[in-house]
Amino acid sequence: MATLEQHFESLKRPSPLGLKPQHDFIAFRKRPLLRLSQESAICLNPGFLQEKLESGLFWSMFNSLNSDADRASLFSTWGRLFEEYVSYLFARSLDGQGERYAAFPTFVDKQEEAFDGIIASDQTWLVMEYKGGFLRADAKYAENEDLFIKDVRLKFGRDHGAGVEQLARKIGQVFNANKLQRRSLANLDPSGVTTVVPVMVVQESFISSPITSTYLCGEFRCAMRTQPVSKHVACTALQILDVAEVESLRPYLASGQCSVAQCVMGRARLGDRAPSFHDYFREYIRANNLKRVVEPDFENRATAILNRISLRFFGHPSGAASKTAPGSQQ
Repeated sequence: MATLEQHFESLKRPSPLGLKPQHDFIAFRKRPLLRLSQESAICLNPGFLQEKLESGLFWSMFNSLNSDADRASLFSTWGRLFEEYVSYLFARSLDGQGERYAAFPTFVDKQEEAFDGIIASDQTWLVMEYKGGFLRADAKYAENEDLFIKDVRLKFGRDHGAGVEQLARKIGQVFNANKLQRRSLANLDPSGVTTVVPVMVVQESFISSPITSTYLCGEFRCAMRTQPVSKHVACTALQILDVAEVESLRPYLASGQCSVAQCVMGRARLGDRAPSFHDYFREYIRANNLKRVVEPDFENRATAILNRISLRFFGHPSGAASKTAPGSQQ
């Protein structure tokens, strides 16, 4: 939280990342609440506040560390925690449903992880990678196309170990046209699969935005051209969802009103230039007459967060708790 005077002083200083003033919102992202008095404050931007509650935790820990080794360890640990959280969401949503979820399946030959998750639905497999990384601020806001593309490729694109590269390479290994070159999966049989839907779940909504996701879909097409996939298997366009979109989908899956394959395949049929998943799912709910699902668990968490914030800054719990669980409205 900051006063108007504190924000004014922050904005007078040059950006340490060399960002242009009209793109430098770091001061507001660090302190999204503006103190009006000892008893009141307003939120400058709900998106910045949400970011502070999510990735802000990571950056607070990152900035408290002094060595490169500790910071590298934090990146690794945070990424693994993100993968476990996304896996938890799918596992809990599909428990008892018709679709089978396999968490972190491995190859038989070297016990190497194949994908972060697979959802099997009849002859369709959704093969997934979960990426909890962040783009650098200068890559996002410095108006430098080369820097932006370099950072996207490094973490999410075609660079070795990035999301698109991993998906394409491992799809090529599992569904290779040459049966002798195929790598088998432990406890999973892909022989009856005719459709593969590649899915990348990201933490940062900037990656799932139309501009970035369209670019990554092109990257995926290029990567797949080098993969000798069997002609009997059709691979759809890459689907990119951020974790908030998975959270919004989860209650409808758990209630049995829709399936992941049905929903995501519907968007895949629209091609690379499909609307954002948020917009698509809102229309999907309307078109399929899905009933709104309220989740007490998420509502209780949201209330607890608001209470902690209010106690921290004002010394008393929040008087206005959310009436609707996050993710239950589209």
